[in-house]
Amino acid sequence: MKTTPLFPKIYRKVGLVVILIAVVLLVLDELMGLLSFLEQANVLAIYDSGIPLGQTRSDNRFFEIIQDDFRYETLVVLILTGLLFVGFSKRATEDELVQKIRLESLLWATYIHFFLFILLTLFTFGLFYLNILVFSVFTILLIYILRFEYKMYQLKKSLHEK
Repeated sequence: MKTTPLFPKIYRKVGLVVILIAVVLLVLDELMGLLSFLEQANVLAIYDSGIPLGQTRSDNRFFEIIQDDFRYETLVVLILTGLLFVGFSKRATEDELVQKIRLESLLWATYIHFFLFILLTLFTFGLFYLNILVFSVFTILLIYILRFEYKMYQLKKSLHEK
């Protein structure tokens, strides 16, 4: 059997902890400003176009250290890393059936994600659409994980009934 490269089994638990930490940090930042030290962080910008829709040609900068509110970038990286670890770490039994369930779940997640993305692109406007763009980064992984876990639950349940 040709195996798919996956993270080690322990990464699933690490991913759940990372997601939990990110969500707690997000809530604490909203309530108490816990991540306020990242509001004026110096970060390397490979490309910075300035203020959206208000930039001129001279605003474009490449490879510079800029001051940025780096709170949300940090949280997004944590959540995406956690989701990747949860979704793509090995199971206790990683056989052809689990591989098939993974592939089908990823296919379903892709279909659902892009169907919703197209639908929301057609029917949402203004700044709210920017929220759709941001959340669309997470949806394909979330749908994949939910469907994969549900199918694994169904498989486990059917094996115990026999």
